[in-house]
Amino acid sequence: MQAKEIKVKPSEILKNVQDNLYEIWLPSWYAWFKDTQNGGFHERLDEKLKPVDLGYRRLVTQCRQLFVYSHAALTTGDLSRMDGIEEAFDYLVKYYYRPETGGWRFSVKPDGTPVDDTYDLYGHAFLVLCCTYYYRLTQDETVMDIARRTLDFINTAFRVEGLPGFAEALDEDLKPLDRMRRQDPHMHLFEASLFMYRVTNNKPYLSLAKELADLFTDKFWSRESGTLPEYYDDFLNPHPESGHISQPGHHFQWIWLLEKFQETRRRKHQNLFDIMSELFVWADKHGFDPAYGGIYDELDIQGDILTDSKRIWPIMEALKAYPVINRLENDPHYCTRRAEDLVTLLRAHYLEEDGRWTEQLSRDMKPLRTDMPGTTPYHIYLGIAALSEIE
Repeated sequence: MQAKEIKVKPSEILKNVQDNLYEIWLPSWYAWFKDTQNGGFHERLDEKLKPVDLGYRRLVTQCRQLFVYSHAALTTGDLSRMDGIEEAFDYLVKYYYRPETGGWRFSVKPDGTPVDDTYDLYGHAFLVLCCTYYYRLTQDETVMDIARRTLDFINTAFRVEGLPGFAEALDEDLKPLDRMRRQDPHMHLFEASLFMYRVTNNKPYLSLAKELADLFTDKFWSRESGTLPEYYDDFLNPHPESGHISQPGHHFQWIWLLEKFQETRRRKHQNLFDIMSELFVWADKHGFDPAYGGIYDELDIQGDILTDSKRIWPIMEALKAYPVINRLENDPHYCTRRAEDLVTLLRAHYLEEDGRWTEQLSRDMKPLRTDMPGTTPYHIYLGIAALSEIE
């Protein structure tokens, strides 16, 4: 993708990209990723919009796709360009759900043949999240029952006696797999539990969100460095070999989620405000490349560059964080200017007019990938949608 010169007035940039999202990109993504032969959604597309044959489709990809289109249909009130979304949910349940345990397999082939029968916390969190919006769209109580039973499964099967938090993944016999622990799956379980409470008003889901918020402040958030490490040992102490790795994109994502948590509880806690501000200051200072633009994929907790490539999703998470920071710091000029700068960068280097995107760029903004993962519209959609809060 060649860099393009953007000749739009700054005041028009945010509105134009939102118009494109709803009028062009969402219908295009749905048409491109929908598998009319097998059902469900393709895992990945190439630069010619053809499915990439990976031999598998992950649970998380199906859930993120379904979440985006359900959310968008609720927002716009228009389902006309998303015909067959019900079949996508049926595909998900038919091929991924394991009724003998109540959990969901990690991946299947396009025709539904199982590939990986392990149980992944990350994928289960997104199953619950997609059910919340698909239920709101359809008002089908079966969908909500599936979400409830899945959260019950997570609460029982993924807890490990004597260890904080939840296991990364389980084998077919529901035994925890020996994997490095991460904050990321817990973050998305936090997200799922928040939205479950918003839909059901069922207090146990808010209690789970509170437990995960406490886990964030007690374990994941590093008061010493003011950062969020990615990797942990069994007891959720920073991992001895990888505990120095940090991703600016997740700093922005936690800011957005922590505000959602406070909105949901209808309580404001200064401690969380302080942490959100520190997350933002660190990511805003160290995450952006002052020479070429964009947000680095990985830094160490001192702010030094570890991986200087730049995926599209951290930019989208920054766009979600700016309205929050505006409300915290009451600086609309700064936040609007930063959002406009990022959207200009997106239009010049990442996003095409028809809805295609470049997934990852080099330090000097050259494309490193030509494929489009089916998980990425989740980030693009929520990032662009959040711009309405800072216009």
